Amino acid sequence: MLKKYGRWYADWIDEHGNRKRKSFATRKAALKYQTSQRNAVAAKKAQAPALSRRSARRGRRPAAKAARAAA
Repeated sequence: MLKKYGRWYADWIDEHGNRKRKSFATRKAALKYQTSQRNAVAAKKAQAPALSRRSARRGRRPAAKAARAAA
């Protein structure tokens, strides 16, 4: 949080890594908003991503191709 030109700025980094700032007239309002945004981002990051499945197109290599590659 910082004060600039007579305004208080809430400062946080979103879930994509982009820095965000929003201005407020009072320090208390800026701090409250900053805390809520940081907690929201932490909650989004804490959720485990779903496991990705291997594409159906990417199957195993046929035995003939594997034999040629080994030779």
